[in-house]
Amino acid sequence: MSDAVMPEGVIAGGWSYVIAAYSVTAIGLSVYIWSLVSRSRKPGDES
Repeated sequence: MSDAVMPEGVIAGGWSYVIAAYSVTAIGLSVYIWSLVSRSRKPGDES
């Protein structure tokens, strides 16, 4: 029983889902960081 068998339960061609998940995560983190930066600046702080 040394035959290499493809394991069951593996998604073939699922890279589009991986790219979509990373894209959504990157956009979410970017919006979160932008909101933190914009909140940390005080009104009148022009630096």
